[in-house]
This record gives sequence, C-alpha cells and structure tokens, in this order.
Amino acid sequence: MTSEDKRKIKVGIAISAFAIILFFGIQNFRELKGIFSFMTGVLSPFIYGICFAFILNILVNFFELKAFGFANKKNFQKWLKFRRPVSIVLSVITFLGVITGLVWFIIPQLMESTKTLAAGIQPFMDSLQKSVNGLLTQLGVSTDFNQAITGFLIEFSDTILSFVTASVPQIIKATMDITSGVFNIIFGFIVSIYMLATKEKLIANGKRLVYAYMPQKAADYTTHVYHHVNTRFGGFVAGQLTEAVILGVLCFIGMQIFNMEYALLISVIIGITNVIPIVGPFIGAVPGVFIMLMIDPMQAVWFILFIVVLQQIESNIIYPKVVGDSIGLPGLWVIFAILIGAGVFGFAGVVLGVPAFAVIYALLTESTNQRLKEKKIKL
Repeated sequence: MTSEDKRKIKVGIAISAFAIILFFGIQNFRELKGIFSFMTGVLSPFIYGICFAFILNILVNFFELKAFGFANKKNFQKWLKFRRPVSIVLSVITFLGVITGLVWFIIPQLMESTKTLAAGIQPFMDSLQKSVNGLLTQLGVSTDFNQAITGFLIEFSDTILSFVTASVPQIIKATMDITSGVFNIIFGFIVSIYMLATKEKLIANGKRLVYAYMPQKAADYTTHVYHHVNTRFGGFVAGQLTEAVILGVLCFIGMQIFNMEYALLISVIIGITNVIPIVGPFIGAVPGVFIMLMIDPMQAVWFILFIVVLQQIESNIIYPKVVGDSIGLPGLWVIFAILIGAGVFGFAGVVLGVPAFAVIYALLTESTNQRLKEKKIKL
C-alpha cells in the first residue's frame, strides 16, 4: 500500500467520522443546545472575563505603549516592573469612570423622560379618543357601536392587568436572573484583571499545552487560528467602540441642528446600542421615538427619517471603514452572521457572531486559495 493510498484512507475515515458526528448532532440538536447552554451558564463568569479582557486590553496597550512611551525608552527596570500594574489600574479607572459617567447621566434623564411620558399619556389618550369619536361621528357610526368599542377597550385593559398580575412569578424569576447576571459580570471583571496581569504567561502556557499534546502540524495550525481569533476579535471590539462614539456624536449634532428634544440622552443610547452591528441604531432609536411621540408626533416622524438616513451613513460609510476593514468580512456576511448568531445563541450571538464568522471566513479563504494554488487554478 502506497503512502498516497494511506492518505486517502485517512481522509476517508476523517470525512466519514465528521459526517457521522454531524448527523447525530443534527438529530440531537436540542439536547446539544441544552448542554451548551448549561455549560455557558456555568462558565459565564469566565466568558464575561474574556470579553472584558478584550476591551480592557485596548486601554492597557494604550497606556503601556503610547501614554508611557517616553518612560519605556529610558528602559528603567523599576518602571518596567510596575508598568503593567499601573496600566491595568489606569485602564480599570478609565473604564469604570466612563460606565459610571454614562449611568450617572442616563438615569436622571430617563427619570425625567418617564415623568414627561407619564404626564403626556393621559392627554394623548384623551386627544386620541376625541379624534376617534369625531371620526366615527363623521362616518355616521351608531352610538351602540361606539359604546362597543369603548367596552372593548376597557375589557382589553382588564386583560392586560390580569396578564401583568399573572406575570409576577416570571418577574421574580427575571429579577433573580438579573441578580445572578450582575454577580457573573462582577466576577468576570475580576477574572479579566487576572487575565491581563498574566496574559503573556497564559498565552505561553496555552502554547506549551498545544505543542505538547498535538502533532507539530496541528499545533502550528492551532496557533495560526488563535492569531486570527485575537486579531479579528480585538479589531472588532476596537472598531465597534470607535464607531459607537462616532455615531453618537453624529446623532447629537444632527438632532441639535434640527432642534430635537433630548438630543444628548438619545444620542448616548444610540451610541451604546450600536455595539450590536447594523441594527443597533434602530434598537436605540425606539426609546427616542416613544419620548418624542408624547411631546410632538410630527417631531417623532422627522426623527425616524433622520435615524434611517443616519443608519444608511453608518452601514455604508462608517462601518466598512472603521469596523469592516478590521475584521475583513463583507457586508452580506455580516448580516448572515447576525441572523445565525441571533437564532442560535440569542443576544450574545448577535454581538459575537460577526467576529466569530470573520475568523471562519478568513480561514476558509486561506484554505480555498491554498487548494487552488496547489491545483494551479487561477480564478
């Protein structure tokens, strides 16, 4: 048996094994998804820690390499020893300062907006009812029909109240989930600090394990995949944060030009929600539409048009330049990644699906180009 025959047998066995695993995976997709959800729930603090580490690492690199670049050139041993702890502390202070500032600004604004909405709902409903009654009168609708509509509205309100009362157990469960989520976030933040403090050692130990338990070729490819993951995810995080700031500033400037209410609050919300690729500005616009609807319905219409135009600028100009180049993924596949990620993993899939698919896309492109080169095919 020749070496080529042995290679073909190995390839055939590998393909057969993959096909069998894929078949059983599809047949037991719900069970596998349940196991995966359980595992991600158990490991969620470490998952949060990895996400925070990606964000904080941008700040750490900034302080280490740029802010204190002048000290690095002098090559003081004491400074080099304390450079990482100082950079981590400053990064944490900066990150928490930004988050605290946003919360400190948004909460009072939301309370004020809630009061405005509460004060405007009743006049709005009275005006709406008066308009409906006037329209029914013009159309010659009978009084009985008008009373029937009023009765339906009252019954509908009672139904909503009953639904809210019945939802109390679910609300309690959601509160417990939120409490657990807050704990996981705090613990994950602590984990991220440890990761940043020893990131070189973690990478070195991981590399040692890979080369110790894998064949040379497989280990080389694994480190190559890690390089892609680190580059794509790091570029995605930096790009999304940069784009969020740019979009928030553009939204604020545009709303100020058109004299729209709550420009700063709505711009901050849109900037924050823009961490969700493509659809983020629309999600962030929903609170703004409701607030403006209570103040001036016509202003709400203009705001919707403004957001549509802003989203077109964001998806066609800002996103490809700021984020698209950093992850190397065409716009069509960005949308595909969002849909698949949302369908399988929910909100986390929406946010992380794009860089994950960017890694797959880059590896598949490399493999395709290599195979075409081996076959001497130019397309």
